[in-house]
Amino acid sequence: MTYKNEDKMHVVDATVTDIIKKNIPYHSGNIKNEFKIKTEKSDKEYLCVYWGHTNIQTGYKVQLKLWKFNEEFLLVDSIIITNKEQANEN
Repeated sequence: MTYKNEDKMHVVDATVTDIIKKNIPYHSGNIKNEFKIKTEKSDKEYLCVYWGHTNIQTGYKVQLKLWKFNEEFLLVDSIIITNKEQANEN
C-alpha cells in the first residue's frame, strides 16, 4: 500500500491490546484487520486499520509504519512482530 504522503509516516513501537477484526476478506479482494494498540510512550489506546494478511495476536509487541489520521485512528502500512509473547488471560 503506497500513499502520496510518505513523508508524514511514523514508526511506532507498541503492544497489541485487542483484535477487533482479523483477516476479513472484502469483495475487492482486500483483507481488512482492525486492532487496538498501546504505544510505549503513551498508555492511550489507538484503533488501527491494516489492509493485508497478518498473524498478530493480543499481547504481541509490534513495530508499525503508519499514518496518524487523528488522536484515535491510525492507518497501518506495515507490521513487524518484534515479540510474540501473548498476554496472560485470567
